Amino acid sequence: MERRDGRRYVPLAVRLLAATRLRPLPAAFALFVAVQVAFFAWMNAIDFLDGFRHHGAIVLRYRLYWFEGLSALLVAAVALRLRVAPAAAARRLAELAPVDGHAVPGDLAYPRLLLRGLAVAGIALSIVFTLWVAVAMRAAGEDWPSGVVVWVLLRNALVFGTVFQCAAYDLHVARLFARAGRAVREVDLFDPAPLQPFGRQALEGALLWFALTSLVAFFLFDDLSRRWTVSFLALLAGLSLVLLVLPAAGVRGRVRAAKAEEAERVRALLRRARDGALAPGAEKDEAPLRLGALASYLQLVTSAREWPFDAPTLVRIGLTLALPLGSWLGGALVERLVGWALGG
Repeated sequence: MERRDGRRYVPLAVRLLAATRLRPLPAAFALFVAVQVAFFAWMNAIDFLDGFRHHGAIVLRYRLYWFEGLSALLVAAVALRLRVAPAAAARRLAELAPVDGHAVPGDLAYPRLLLRGLAVAGIALSIVFTLWVAVAMRAAGEDWPSGVVVWVLLRNALVFGTVFQCAAYDLHVARLFARAGRAVREVDLFDPAPLQPFGRQALEGALLWFALTSLVAFFLFDDLSRRWTVSFLALLAGLSLVLLVLPAAGVRGRVRAAKAEEAERVRALLRRARDGALAPGAEKDEAPLRLGALASYLQLVTSAREWPFDAPTLVRIGLTLALPLGSWLGGALVERLVGWALGG
């Protein structure tokens, strides 16, 4: 979507990565380091300006270390996805052009009004969320200094705004692929290769969000954040499933229609072959053989894969992404058991 001055809208996270003048992956790492450096500088400035009187802030700062590390990783990963997503989707659509025989519908530019609106919504939600956490911390006996509240507010605004924008753009691209799938003219039930770009887009689009689901699950180990983490995990898991299914839903509908059409045609031939096989003298002609061949072909048609990805691929990805979550949960369980044994 074009701006009035002719320039395309670019989200803030993408501009930050582009400002490093590095390739996307090194730029994302630089953003991760920059957020960490800013955090340490801010916390030390708070201690310096406060004359190091609030010794409790030191403990609070250590508690924030792992929160900040995960938050910085979250921002860097989502910003990286937001930067590379348009080019990756364009390559997939270019691969689909020979299949359709016509231009694939859709605009891969960043939707300006949508992304700006979600950035504002993310900032507003970050304010509400930060104030809620500050009140909860005070109720738990850990009063945040005002400088910490300001930092958490700024960090949450960056996290929420970037995540909202990236999720909206991934959904935007997924809808474009769903439309492109419905526009596919010809489907070969026994050659899924031309439709593989739909599967690659679906897996690539959902991979980040499944990985973030495992990453955010780490916050379950903190008693204070556990209440909102469960809701956030449910939203991430739902988004991951939608991004996995939606890009391939259109072409799946075309494959199902092609399967139904071919199966009906084969059943009609089967009925004629059956009548021929049951006719007098059928054992002396080729009707029984043709009947068996058609039955086998019908089984092949009905068992043809409808989705442009297979179950083993999904299982491998799921197991890979479950490894960190399983390690964290296992470590937490061992820690609890050791604490229980020593306390007992």
